[in-house]
Amino acid sequence: MYYASTVKKLRQESGLTQQQVAKCLRVDCSTYADYEAGNTKPDKEQLTDLACLFGVSISELIDEPLT
Repeated sequence: MYYASTVKKLRQESGLTQQQVAKCLRVDCSTYADYEAGNTKPDKEQLTDLACLFGVSISELIDEPLT
C-alpha cells in the first residue's frame, strides 16, 4: 500500500517517533504502526490530520506517483 510507505517516510523525515504521531492522531501506537505496515487504513479524519502534521496534501499521502 502506497500510503504506508509514504507515511513512514514522512514520519522519519520529520524526526518523529511512531508514539508521537499516534498521540497527534489520538490513536494507540499499535494502530499507527498498522498504518505504516499497511495492515489497516487511516480514516478520513486521520488522513487529514496526517496531511496537516506533515505539511502535505491528502493526495500526496494516498496517490502513487505516475512514473
